[in-house]
Amino acid sequence: MNLPTACELCAPFGGAWMESDSGLKRCQCARGRALADSAKPKSRPPVLSAEACAVFAEMMGAIPDFYPRTSGERAPIADEISRMCETTEDALWLVRRMLRLYRKWPGIEEMRLVYCAGRHPLDGAQALCASRDYPDGIPSEREGTPQAAIAAPETKRLTAAEVSAAPSIRETVADLVLATRMPPVIRPIPTVRRTGAITPEMIAAAVAESRAKKLAEEMPA
Repeated sequence: MNLPTACELCAPFGGAWMESDSGLKRCQCARGRALADSAKPKSRPPVLSAEACAVFAEMMGAIPDFYPRTSGERAPIADEISRMCETTEDALWLVRRMLRLYRKWPGIEEMRLVYCAGRHPLDGAQALCASRDYPDGIPSEREGTPQAAIAAPETKRLTAAEVSAAPSIRETVADLVLATRMPPVIRPIPTVRRTGAITPEMIAAAVAESRAKKLAEEMPA
């Protein structure tokens, strides 16, 4: 790009900036104005067809609450998608992000905010609103799906019988349950009568002996 010659104010700073009371800023000379214009995002016309964008707007209808239900109400959403997304991959990415981030339709402005957080919009217009659902900023894709946007799965509690058909494994599961339960419950462990002090090694040997005996009983001869 051929730029005008730097003036005396911006020449000491490479012809790109001038000094001011608040620090460096773009010079107001012809060269500075040309640099400022070149840095502005360029608006490009839509690439995706209106029919394709209508399909993407329809897909976004999987957002459970308050999403527009008629084609007329969804037309502005499809139009905004066409203004932002350059490829079908961009549009699919936007649909997936919206479905993962929201249980309630946040509006077109926040949809643009989500897109601008991960892509450069085709029309060059950045989102000017703040997110009501994410005041600290749109979560990054690495953070995964926010817990507030999905229903917590119901935890299924398995019984010992559902864990395995082998009695020794069920017995082990029962031991773990009892060991982690509050207050702790200690199951009686079969031991051999011995004289003298009982050591941890003796207890471990008794447990191993009991488990080996049970396993031998369950294994076919």
